Amino acid sequence: MFEIMLKYHKLGSILCASGASGKDGLHTGHAYSILEVRRASTGIISGETFKMVKVRNPWGSGEWSGDWGDKSELWKKHSSIAKACGHKDGGDDDGAFWMSWEDYVANWEKIGVIDRTIDINSLGLTVFNDSSFAPIAACIKGCCRFWCLCQGLKRLYFPHRSSDETIKVGGCCGFCQKSAAIQPST
Repeated sequence: MFEIMLKYHKLGSILCASGASGKDGLHTGHAYSILEVRRASTGIISGETFKMVKVRNPWGSGEWSGDWGDKSELWKKHSSIAKACGHKDGGDDDGAFWMSWEDYVANWEKIGVIDRTIDINSLGLTVFNDSSFAPIAACIKGCCRFWCLCQGLKRLYFPHRSSDETIKVGGCCGFCQKSAAIQPST
């Protein structure tokens, strides 16, 4: 299931978590956003690999206080994981927090997925502030992504169309395909 979530995240789908256990700072009764799904390793060749999920409480406060929570000692113990996940030391109570995949499975009942179509029509210009230079900077950055990084050609010739079917994840070495169905919990 982690592989399916990872692929949906890479496709730009909207992910959410619901059915929280109510343990270690989690609130029951509402859905949380899944912001990131990431596999991070402590070493390039040999090292421990962690499956991580970044979740956000839409209320903006109240966070997971278990392993890999904002104030967890595991971030100091595994600084390469902290760097890969972009974790800031100490963190702030903004409602966003990381969990290991094992803790995620133990504390959540459901995963919601909104599979979006990503094609040439979904490209947009993102302006991050209202300064007079912001539109020019956004245009330069957008043109670089469109032409130099081939984002425009990729979306034009290799679009992702949303579907009711569960995506397939690579099998042996990514050549074979195996499919996994998402079953609703009862």
